[in-house]
Parts: sequence; structure tokens; C-alpha cells
Amino acid sequence: MATLRMWKLLWLFVTLFGRTLGLLNYQVTISDRKLGLKLPISKRTKYLISMSACWLGIHTLYCFAALAKMVAQTRKLGCIDVLEMMQVYMLVLAAFLPGSILAINFILCFTPIVVPNIFNCITQFEKDTKGKKDCR
Repeated sequence: MATLRMWKLLWLFVTLFGRTLGLLNYQVTISDRKLGLKLPISKRTKYLISMSACWLGIHTLYCFAALAKMVAQTRKLGCIDVLEMMQVYMLVLAAFLPGSILAINFILCFTPIVVPNIFNCITQFEKDTKGKKDCR
């Protein structure tokens, strides 16, 4: 369940990325086990966060397009050497890895209130299920 250690790690994450880089506008209260949204954020931070989400989407689309082009050329020629095969694997990695975090990036950028709602429900869920551990 949501232990005190998880909240301390969340506090550390928010402190490092929020205060140091200014990219997260969340506030963690470890004693209450709550995550809150700090408002307002600066225009510079809002612009930077929005642009990072857009660039991540553009990067993912570009990698998939380059991968499709490379696969089409390989099928046309019929042969592939080791260097081209490594390039294909690197493009697959470069396309799928950012694509896997694209959804959470858009949530953090454009609807930041969702994250505190999810985290604060974890604590309530833990309280509700505390007495029901032995029931099967």
C-alpha cells in the first residue's frame, strides 16, 4: 500500500523537479499524505511544459516515420547489413520509449489537477481496505 516511504520519495521527486528545475507545480505534505497543486505558475514554466509535450509528440511521430521509411527501403532492396539492423533497433527504441510516456506527459502538461486527485485517493483507499485484509 501507500507507505510513508512512497510519500517521501514523491516529496523528493517533486522537490528536485519542482524547485530546482521549476517544471512541476505540486506540493507534497508528508504528514497528511496529500499532494496538492500550487497555483499560479509562471508563463515561462507553462510555456516550457506545453512545448515539451508537443516536442515529445513530434519526436515520436518523426521516429515512426523514419522507421517506416527504413523498413520500406529494406523490403525493396531485400538485403540488410548489421549496421542497418542496429539502426532499425535504435529507431524502434527511440520511437516506442517516448511513446510509452506520451500519455502521462500530456496529463501532466495540460490537466495537472488529475495527478493530485489520483494520489490523494490512494490514501483513502488504504484506509478503506485496512480492516478488510483478512476477508476473502
